[in-house]
Amino acid sequence: MNEIKIKNEFSGIDLMKGTDIIKIAIEESIIKEDFFKNKMLTIMCYLDIRTKEVAEEKEIKKDKLIEFYNFLREEIYSLYNSRLIESFRNAQTGTLRTSLSLKVTTDKLVKYNINFSMPINSILALITAQENLIILE
Repeated sequence: MNEIKIKNEFSGIDLMKGTDIIKIAIEESIIKEDFFKNKMLTIMCYLDIRTKEVAEEKEIKKDKLIEFYNFLREEIYSLYNSRLIESFRNAQTGTLRTSLSLKVTTDKLVKYNINFSMPINSILALITAQENLIILE
C-alpha cells in the first residue's frame, strides 16, 4: 500500500453551516499531513548524521553504506516533495471532502519494507538491519 488516507470526522462538510467548521477540518488535515512529513524529515536528518559518522570511520564497507544512505535520502526526499491527491469541494452537493491521500512509500523503499505509516522506531530498526546486512556482505 503506497498511500494512506488522511481523514477526519468532517468527511462531508456542509458549506452552508459556516466557515469555522471548514477551517477546523482543513487544519486537522494539515496537522496530520505535517506529522508524516516531519517523520520523513527526521529520518533524512538521521541519514545525514549516519553518512558523516560512517565517512569518518575506517570501515571496509563504508562506501556501500554511504551509497545506501544517499539512496534512502533521495527516495525519501522525492516522497517528501510528492504532491497530495486532494479531494476538493463537490459543487453539486455543496460539501467539502477533507480526505487526503498521502504517499507514504515508493516502489524502491518497499524493497526495504520502509513505509512512513509505520512508527519511526520501526523505520530506524529497518535501516539498522539493512546496515548490518551491508556490513556482513
